[in-house]
Amino acid sequence: MDWLVGKFGFDEHVWRQLEPRPRSWLSLSTALVLLSCTLFALGGGYVAFVSATGHANQWLIALFIFAITFVLAFNFRRLFVLMGGYQLHQHPDGLAMWRPSRVRLVLITLMAMAFSQPLALLVTQSSHEKELKERIDLKVNYFELAKQSELKARMDEQTLEIIRLRDSLTRLPANASSSSIKSLTSSEVKNNRKALLIGGSDYRNQLKLPNPKNDVRAMKKMLQGLGFDVVESLDERRDQILEKLINHTQHLNAGDISLVFYAGHGLQFKGRNYIIPFDFPPFLSVQALRAYGIDANDYVEKIDTRTPQLNLVMLDACRDFIGSTEQGLAKIEADQSRNTVIMLAAAPGKKASDGDGKNSPFTEAVLRNFPKQEDFSKVITYITRDVSQSTGDQQKPVSTVSIQDADFRLAQPLPQPLAPKFVEQSVVAVNDVPVSDTCRAGGVESQQQCLSANIRYLDTRKRTLEKAFSQSVPLQVTAYREAIEASGVLTDRWQLLWQSKLMAFFLSLTIVVLLVIGDFMRDVVWLSPLKDYEKIRHAEARRFAKATFVGMSDKVQSSLNDQQIVPTQIFERWDQSADFYRSHEEVQATKKLVAVNDQASWAELVGKLQKQE
Repeated sequence: MDWLVGKFGFDEHVWRQLEPRPRSWLSLSTALVLLSCTLFALGGGYVAFVSATGHANQWLIALFIFAITFVLAFNFRRLFVLMGGYQLHQHPDGLAMWRPSRVRLVLITLMAMAFSQPLALLVTQSSHEKELKERIDLKVNYFELAKQSELKARMDEQTLEIIRLRDSLTRLPANASSSSIKSLTSSEVKNNRKALLIGGSDYRNQLKLPNPKNDVRAMKKMLQGLGFDVVESLDERRDQILEKLINHTQHLNAGDISLVFYAGHGLQFKGRNYIIPFDFPPFLSVQALRAYGIDANDYVEKIDTRTPQLNLVMLDACRDFIGSTEQGLAKIEADQSRNTVIMLAAAPGKKASDGDGKNSPFTEAVLRNFPKQEDFSKVITYITRDVSQSTGDQQKPVSTVSIQDADFRLAQPLPQPLAPKFVEQSVVAVNDVPVSDTCRAGGVESQQQCLSANIRYLDTRKRTLEKAFSQSVPLQVTAYREAIEASGVLTDRWQLLWQSKLMAFFLSLTIVVLLVIGDFMRDVVWLSPLKDYEKIRHAEARRFAKATFVGMSDKVQSSLNDQQIVPTQIFERWDQSADFYRSHEEVQATKKLVAVNDQASWAELVGKLQKQE
């Protein structure tokens, strides 16, 4: 082992002067330090290997980092050995009191803690491969979903604009030159107005309400006159209502107009509004609400994800709030929606009246104002005004409106035919699509041509997006997966390692012990062999110091004799009893300064002698 300890900075000449037992102990600790250097290098090489995944020279990069890390760790330890006992010749008591600086053990421990993580990853690599693959798949799926959602949103915007333009075409008065427009509107435009009307009157276990069934039937007749496809649900069970809600949501396309109307019992719980179906149990409770109630807020959000042209929800319901003195329904926010209108028949926390007539006050106001050929925001204002007036300000509807399209109109176009001049003016007034000034200017025929050109342009853009959706996205997903795998996903590996914190802690602790045990044994557990080595190593330095001081004293004495100067006191810099030189501090402490006849100090005399040499 002499060659190994020699490589780590131990003096082989001094080494051979040690007793066999100290030599064996230092040899063992040095071998463990060599193992530690190898493990350090293995950790660095593993990080390089994983980070270079997919690289043509992956193994060469890992071997290069392995070699560099080994050399650095090896020379770091060698430097510690070379500097270990320098302070031994500063003071004679240092032979007994000397300890290696704790700084080097602290530094080695910190390095070991850092390198324990890649080594722990290396040990547990095979057990985490399946979970790592699942994480990569999850990231790729999220990326693919984000890309598809982005393109889908843009495609829905194009679809929405096309539907609006085609609606504008249907509102233009027919004339002799509109054959091409007829083909567009009749063959390509499907009915985009869909309504679901839900009513509860003859409840099995709750107070019966006479008007909701009348409200639903009247709404159905009015909406069919406005071109809606209507599905109704009267006094049905929870599962039947849910089925119709799900079908209504699933059959919505981008650009459709969705209307959901509910009349009957309803209540709020924790800020959510619930529809009470026909088969709701007799006693209100949280458990009954969750088992039999229908969360209206949930379907508002689900419908909104279908990107409708208008998401209109009307709730004409009232009931006491469970477990509280509050009444009525809770306000439904629509901050993230594009075109959503949520109308509550009464203010939040207030009851809505069923009315004394054939219909409720709210439904009467809706029936009266919906067919008006005006901006829909005004229609909502009219409904609120009429309900407030008919109930003597006892009931005031509240609406959450997020319509972003200016001059949005729900009613059917004005009756035709009209006088040519009046037609051209009314076309611009009722058009709810913000088309260009070129389309708005001119007569009916020029508007038809302009709108048709815009439709064809939007169709082309939509087909381009569909092509990107089917071809570009898969290529981007493949490239993203390759990039993730090439990165080595070290962060994910580390997270998987520490999923089981107790196991990861003990594994990391074991590796740290392996990395520092050689230094710990040599510097802490059994320090005697290292002290013996340092004592022998610095014995020659002490002999050199003694010879220097003795020689200096002889020269000073010879010079004093030559100049016939007799010092009043003789001071020996070398302490014969301790066989060690006195430090400057010891000289100052004893104040044994030499006085000479010519009043020159000892220091000045020594300086003169040094200059003469």
